Amino acid sequence: MMSIATRVTFEHLEQSDTTEAHAAELIEELTKDYDCIISVRVVIARPQRRHHKGDVFQIRIHMTISGAPDIVVTHEPEHMANHEDIQVTMDRAFKAARRQLRHFTQIRQGHVKDHMRRG
Repeated sequence: MMSIATRVTFEHLEQSDTTEAHAAELIEELTKDYDCIISVRVVIARPQRRHHKGDVFQIRIHMTISGAPDIVVTHEPEHMANHEDIQVTMDRAFKAARRQLRHFTQIRQGHVKDHMRRG
């Protein structure tokens, strides 16, 4: 298996070894299933909104894909008033990334037509 570049960063919150380790596990699972990934950058952020109390997290995943446009996933709770555990938010973001990768793989293999392509 090829080694890929990974980076996990934190915005507007303290770095957490536990959270970073969880992100690393999710990245490893994703890259094990999809060998087209060249690099993965994950940004774990706490958006600065003064009118909210409590923690609301946003997860951004940027994947560089071999021979294709990058895939970017941004996930935050559907309603900003929903206070979600950071690991739950990460799990949901990676689930969305997995769906996008699955769709990309199906298009690449010719199983699904890519309606975004113009010819």
